[in-house]
Amino acid sequence: MTLTSLLEEYLETRPRISVDSRLVGEGDWFFALKGAKTDGALFINQAIEKGAKKIIEQDALFLLQNLAKEVQKRRKAKVIAVTGSVGKTTTKEMISQMLQTKFKVGKTSGNQNSQIGFPMSLLNDVNGDEDFLVLEMGMTHPGNIIQLAEIAPPYISVITKIALVHVQNFNGLEGIADAKGEILVHPNIHAAVINEEAKIFKGISERGTCKKIYFNKNEDYPTPNLPKHHYENFVAACKVFELCGGKREDIITHFTNVGKRFQLIEKNGIFFLNDSYNAAEISIIGALENMPEGKRKLAVLGEMRELGPYSEAAHTKVGEKTLETLDDIILVGEGTKPIQDLWEKHRLKPPIVKSYVEALDLIRLKAEEGDVVLVKGANSLNLWKICEEF
Repeated sequence: MTLTSLLEEYLETRPRISVDSRLVGEGDWFFALKGAKTDGALFINQAIEKGAKKIIEQDALFLLQNLAKEVQKRRKAKVIAVTGSVGKTTTKEMISQMLQTKFKVGKTSGNQNSQIGFPMSLLNDVNGDEDFLVLEMGMTHPGNIIQLAEIAPPYISVITKIALVHVQNFNGLEGIADAKGEILVHPNIHAAVINEEAKIFKGISERGTCKKIYFNKNEDYPTPNLPKHHYENFVAACKVFELCGGKREDIITHFTNVGKRFQLIEKNGIFFLNDSYNAAEISIIGALENMPEGKRKLAVLGEMRELGPYSEAAHTKVGEKTLETLDDIILVGEGTKPIQDLWEKHRLKPPIVKSYVEALDLIRLKAEEGDVVLVKGANSLNLWKICEEF
């Protein structure tokens, strides 16, 4: 099977692409990817039983990425590419909702920003007749952003805040910034909208030749219906909207909330603040500082992962903020031990549990009517289920 033949068939039939045999539908193409924990080839029979029309096994990742690249070449849409350590998905959604008031807009679904999810979303979620595509680009290793930018070359690049996220494969913040700065080097780029705090990193400030527009949280735009720590992402969306021809007076300030990101949910008189999509030091502190008022403020906080040697210091800084802002806390995962140590020193020692199930049992005992409960931690901990199952 060649890329040329695959492209011709895709353009003729427009099949849905799947990499998970459990989600295969009738007529789908199943790319049997080989991962670190399992091999898609083991699930080919299951995919066929569920109706897969075509199985791609050899060079599956290469063909998936390059099929998306070739399809993208045939589209007219200008690409707005969003990366950064925190706020990527929120910024992507705000840009999309702003631009939709004036243009036909496509976007990658959810947080599909990986070497697999990104090309798959381009093939599944884009019609091909859009004016703009707003795409999120993520990374776990150096070179990831360049690969995604080759698949969908940016017209406008956006870099949100740089923070210690996925740092185990990088040399601190400088290494992260250098890798994020890869989004600036493609020759197609017209302009870049960059968080002003990232200006200190040479891997960003000295990268590429495009026009750079820096933004900060103090800029004077209309006040949106967002928590304060998301305002700078709103400013980034405003800058992009203006670059695309939008007028300041047309900037919208009300947005559809993004799933598992600062969603306030009431259950039996208890208010859960579901911010459980993921967790970094800066995002947890922002959430703690912006919790709505209630009878008491509680939190179920899960550990931050993939921090390598920076884990203890990051959890300690979060712990200091929890002492300032919370009345009670439940911790999930051994990485939260520095938080427990701080509480034991200044208050009662909080429990560390291993799963959301144990945390749910405890919050059922602790939470009372009128309380506000922040739920936040590494996405893999599934803490959002606390809000669903309470």
